[in-house]
Amino acid sequence: MRLFQFSPNTRSAIAMGASIGVGQPLFQAFTRNLGPIAGLCAAVVATAAVAWIVYALLEWSAKRKPQQANG
Repeated sequence: MRLFQFSPNTRSAIAMGASIGVGQPLFQAFTRNLGPIAGLCAAVVATAAVAWIVYALLEWSAKRKPQQANG
């Protein structure tokens, strides 16, 4: 399936799933290296950044028009 065929809710769910998948290892790494409070803050910011970046990339690619074959 092409990205432009996905609904905005589906693209949002994909971004949230990616951020959750990346957020757990980031949380463990940050809390181990920075401590509980600083690690939590850094992990939340990093997880939100991943979600925003993935969502923005999905929206950008969905808004691009598919190229038509001129044959």
